[in-house]
Amino acid sequence: MPILGINDEKCIKCMQCILDCPSLLFDEDKTGKIVFSDPKGLCILCGHCISVCPEDAILREKMEDVDTFPNVEYPENLVSYKSLFQLFRSKRSIRQYKKEKVPQEVLQKVFEAMRYAPSGANRRAWKYFVISDSKKIKALSDAIIQEFTRNPTFQMMLGEKFRQKQDRNIDPIFYNAPHIIILYTFEESQVDTGIAMTYGMLAAQTLGLGTCWIGFAKIAFDLSRQIKNLAGVKGRVSGVMTIGYPDVKYHRCPPRAPV
Repeated sequence: MPILGINDEKCIKCMQCILDCPSLLFDEDKTGKIVFSDPKGLCILCGHCISVCPEDAILREKMEDVDTFPNVEYPENLVSYKSLFQLFRSKRSIRQYKKEKVPQEVLQKVFEAMRYAPSGANRRAWKYFVISDSKKIKALSDAIIQEFTRNPTFQMMLGEKFRQKQDRNIDPIFYNAPHIIILYTFEESQVDTGIAMTYGMLAAQTLGLGTCWIGFAKIAFDLSRQIKNLAGVKGRVSGVMTIGYPDVKYHRCPPRAPV
């Protein structure tokens, strides 16, 4: 069990672990001592007890990824609303990419951002799969187009649009991106996936990268086991996005309907 208990010498009995634990695993005993008890294994390893304790009195093991930095207690001081809002507004779905591959260490930074996205009950059920081979991306795109065009309904809605883009040497599925990222899971976590991908997309933008959520690919993975096998993905695909260096500049933020 990663959470072992409380260091009584450090504990100042602020009660914050009692108030913040979503599983109600901390309590005050008859002697006034703060105790941790989890006989049914209900701890979801969210780490809130570690984060909220001002004295770092939570005893733990195999939880080395604990960090602190200036203003961690005051996140509103880390980035202004104006700066964050401008980042949101300048985010575009990129459909023009340079051929240049993204270095592995840069892609890893995107995954690090996605790693810290919240998830229901801290399940963190998603897994990531990256395809960087241009021939494999092309084969996957061709298979997805074939899947859609064999369906009369999809053919009527999308067939002409796909052909027009292909005539312009545009991949109508992955837009000639150098990489695609596939999120998959073995349980239901659609909302969690959307949050994780949004974290990754915004992080990518700060690194000079562009991204685009590829809904057509998600639908095709749901429709065809052969396409999943071609990609080499197991489980349920819950999100697909392209990523790479943009080959386009935007000069203004487009309007959006009010909420």
